[in-house]
Amino acid sequence: MDFQILFFSTYELIVSLAFGLLTVFIVTRFINATLMKDQDAHALRSNTSTALFTGGMVLAVLILVRGSVLPSVDALRSMVLSGETITLGIVLTSLGYFLVFYLISMVVSILLIYATIQVHMAATRDVDEIKEVKADNIAQAILLSGVLLGMTYFIHTPLSRFISSLVDYDSLETLEAGEIIESATGERLVVPPIRVSPDGAAPEGVALEGAARDEATQEN
Repeated sequence: MDFQILFFSTYELIVSLAFGLLTVFIVTRFINATLMKDQDAHALRSNTSTALFTGGMVLAVLILVRGSVLPSVDALRSMVLSGETITLGIVLTSLGYFLVFYLISMVVSILLIYATIQVHMAATRDVDEIKEVKADNIAQAILLSGVLLGMTYFIHTPLSRFISSLVDYDSLETLEAGEIIESATGERLVVPPIRVSPDGAAPEGVALEGAARDEATQEN
């Protein structure tokens, strides 16, 4: 069993579960406090259109916020593989990345939903879709939910790529992975660290270099 893969998978599962539930809570409370703020509790429970519209919005936000998890896992994997160890500092750094990505995704999701609804309502000036949803107009609820999910599908990949581009993988590299230098041609080279053998013999890098030099001398 590869314990590193198990660790990465467990980290992704825990973060996805915890913040997925948090997203459902935040979006549901946000909808009830804004778009459906003038409806009483009985109407919110019995209105099929409201339930359908709310479910569509929650699904749209979950899809967009989901893109903030994978860059965090990639950052964690990059730090662990470069240092070959798993430390508390590495995990906290990865969680810090995720919180930033999560907030960006949440803000973009809310703005996207608001902008999509406003544009759609501007295109259909004769119909107040939100008012119709509150009046339990199922057709309008289906229409709005379809528009939101379609826009979510359209913007999901670009948003995920944007969030992934925010990860500075160069800053996550450690000295354990080797010092990074640039050659005269501008090519990035990785110089492995020199390790001393336990018996006090010559360092591995030095011994290898000397063997290569002797071999070249014999050929000449």
